[in-house]
Amino acid sequence: MSENSRKIGFFKVLFIFIFLWGSSVALAPAKAKAESAESLYTKAKHSFYQLKGSPDKMARRDQWINTVDDFLKVYHSNPKSYPAYKAIFTIGKLYEGLYQISKNPKDSDLALGYYGKLLQEFESDRLKDDALFRRGEIYFDRGHYTLAEKEFEKIVREYSRGDRSSEARQRLKQIVALSPNPSQIEVAQTPLQATAPVAPPAVEKKVAKKEEVKTKADSELLLAQLEQLSPVAGVGIEAKPSAPVSSTPVEKVEPAEKKVAEKKVPLVILDPGHGGKDLGAKGKHGVVEKELNLNLAKKVKAILEKEYKIRVHLTRSDDTFIPLKERGPIANGMKADLFVSLHANAANREAAHGIETYYLGRGLSEQAKETAARENGDLVYSIPDDQTQQILADLISNNKMNDSSRLAGRVQRYLYQKAKKRFKKVKNLGVKEGPFWVLHDTNMPSILVEVGFVTNAKEEARLKDEKYLDLLSEAVAKGIRDFLHENGPMI
Repeated sequence: MSENSRKIGFFKVLFIFIFLWGSSVALAPAKAKAESAESLYTKAKHSFYQLKGSPDKMARRDQWINTVDDFLKVYHSNPKSYPAYKAIFTIGKLYEGLYQISKNPKDSDLALGYYGKLLQEFESDRLKDDALFRRGEIYFDRGHYTLAEKEFEKIVREYSRGDRSSEARQRLKQIVALSPNPSQIEVAQTPLQATAPVAPPAVEKKVAKKEEVKTKADSELLLAQLEQLSPVAGVGIEAKPSAPVSSTPVEKVEPAEKKVAEKKVPLVILDPGHGGKDLGAKGKHGVVEKELNLNLAKKVKAILEKEYKIRVHLTRSDDTFIPLKERGPIANGMKADLFVSLHANAANREAAHGIETYYLGRGLSEQAKETAARENGDLVYSIPDDQTQQILADLISNNKMNDSSRLAGRVQRYLYQKAKKRFKKVKNLGVKEGPFWVLHDTNMPSILVEVGFVTNAKEEARLKDEKYLDLLSEAVAKGIRDFLHENGPMI
């Protein structure tokens, strides 16, 4: 081989090496960035679970903001990544959850803003109908039906096959019923409280050093900047990320006579379990659970209305079959304050007896799983594989978990006290978590009461005693009354 040939071969090898090395260097930053976003998202999830697992942390605003900061870091690390997409949606849910406790309108505005940010900046459709639905719900809760209508209509129009479509259609029907005459809708300018579709533009690097919100001070700076943003003109969904920001306050639409936010008398939904073709549990001596549940619900309703002046609605007032999936949405549609499902228990062991009260949770005990399996019937509740959906499901349940557990504690305590007055050997099975489908879809504090085992001969006999049922009804009503008179958690 000649000298020239050897030189040519050497340079070919050198060229290939440089080309491959350069390619790997060019690809490395993007790969590292994606890995960084994934890693930060994992850390943010950990922060979230620490928040929702601690009632003390959930009662402190700074703990919520710290968790928001952790998800913002995901976004800043790689704004176009899928982890950033999930993080922005979760931030919206966090602010929405924070508003449920703080009742600070700015938290609700920030929730709107982050949902809007997701709709504007990301191409993926996986969470867009959820973001639209949450925005619509916020507007609906505020009584801004025109703005809510636009969000729900967009779901029906563009995501008709999505899981939010049927709920959006239901909301649209309710909006029509609430504002049948457009001439009665009043338009007012309210610069501070206007529920404009806040849509934060892309957060610039100057908001937080090195594209991160590193400290609480950075977080407060971000909050201040977001709060000062003017609303995007129009609905804010179809605008491109580079759309100019309007300095004109968005119109505030409120019915002249009806305001959802002005509920003065609490509304309680009582849910008599089973009904119609669904008999529920049956005792050997004639007790049929569906009949017992309805009888008990009517007694509780009468006490709440007559003695405590509390509004009550029954999910069924006769022997009607209502699917489990429809019971929670009834309460949500009526904007109820509490949801209480009334049941009687059953077990394979005839010796099993006692009174217990559940709120939504994992239900790790075998007894809780057995009870939930019986009440859930053919429905099997499973958490979706998508990690974001799991976080959001947890957040929804944990926003109301503290209140639900307190409500369950009040009701269970009075049930045991009242029952023991008539039957000394009543067993207190306590307050427990359980994966009950009927509690899954409710937006308010929700519990499921099991007043006794119809499969136990002694308890079945007690549950046929009208005077005993009167005592149980008084206990449930008193627990509800006491809970409603308590002050909620402060932030």
